Amino acid sequence: MELEFHPKQGLAWKSKSKITLCCSGIQGGKTTVGALWAITQSTYCGKDDNAIIAAPTYKILNQSTLPTFFKFAAGKGTYSKVDSVFKFKNGSTAYIRTSTDPFSVEGITNVKWIWLDEAGMCKYMFWINLEGRAARTGAPIMCTTTPYGINWPYQHLIKPFKSGERTDINYLEWLSVDNPTFPREEYDRQKQILDPRTFRRKYMGMSERMEGLVYELSDDNYAEHLPENIAIRYYAGVDWGFSEGHEFAILVRGITNDGFKYDVHELKAAKMDPQQQVMACKALQKSYNIETFYCDPARPDMIAALNKEGIRAIGFHVGKEAYKPLLPSIQKHYELIKSGRYKIIKENCPNLLDEYETYHWPESKDGKEVKEVPVAVNNHILDAARYITIGTMHVQERAMPREIVSQRYPHIDTWNPKVKSKQKRSWDSY
Repeated sequence: MELEFHPKQGLAWKSKSKITLCCSGIQGGKTTVGALWAITQSTYCGKDDNAIIAAPTYKILNQSTLPTFFKFAAGKGTYSKVDSVFKFKNGSTAYIRTSTDPFSVEGITNVKWIWLDEAGMCKYMFWINLEGRAARTGAPIMCTTTPYGINWPYQHLIKPFKSGERTDINYLEWLSVDNPTFPREEYDRQKQILDPRTFRRKYMGMSERMEGLVYELSDDNYAEHLPENIAIRYYAGVDWGFSEGHEFAILVRGITNDGFKYDVHELKAAKMDPQQQVMACKALQKSYNIETFYCDPARPDMIAALNKEGIRAIGFHVGKEAYKPLLPSIQKHYELIKSGRYKIIKENCPNLLDEYETYHWPESKDGKEVKEVPVAVNNHILDAARYITIGTMHVQERAMPREIVSQRYPHIDTWNPKVKSKQKRSWDSY
């Protein structure tokens, strides 16, 4: 088969970088070059070598990624739908996976190449696990995508590439009309009818913040570390879950005695059974001396299990029933974000930041009204954040203890001497 690449496709196909990221407008030929790159890489493999072809969902995998791959892989091997593998004639195997389960690539060994299609829709944890599969062998990774927002591909690949911090990345960006088969008339028509930000993202391959985000962060919401020499009380939010797509999530927030709120730690994982979830909460309670876990009230049995273990846990809405419905609690969390007192420790909360950049209101279709609730995808740590916001509404600046510096142990103590308690002061144990 003879093929003629357009210039940007040719640069991507010839790339020798550890990571190649291709961001193009829709129908710009990114999936085609990804499939051809994958087939080319397979020719360098032996019978015991493995590879990974991945996409965000089975719908995208079956409607776009695999049909394009099979078009060019005809006669080069056989596909087993049951096992989700493609066996090349040279004996190498390509495992076909989605980020629906971020841990679905675990256990695949001797990986020699990886193609991730529509990377911008994949979960950040899936990307971390893919990189882990390529670590020992130094396998090259090809990512193809239309930009979906300022989420992990921008934060962890594009931004460091552009700043010169990452020399292992080759980033290529092109327009839909760089593909000679894409009609210029349609490109110009879309430019007239779409807002500029949406057009740049969908047809120019440029990373733009997704339209219709539920929350939009600013630079003021980011922090590198916690402030020093100030008392901090810790709380946590818990969103119960188990299966892929609805993972178990915990977020830890510290509130300083001058009223600033810092999200300091996150946990997001699938397939954790109830006992493992309780133990995860227990470990974080011990690490941060968390006062209260504000939980999704849908699982009273799990809340009871935490309390049985000596962990104070309640439904996030207790005493604040007006904020139990989704929209009022979203509005309250939005107000916190805009207050100037909400911060996220960037290094500690990558999944939270990724969720902020993709949690959005549904788009109207054909002028019809849509349900006024956000699209419930990739939002579990954000739910935990919302639970803490509502749960800690009663924690005001004037109620916070003044900082007390231990004389026998050099750390900031949060014990409040104005509150009578039978508990020992924290420094009494040293």
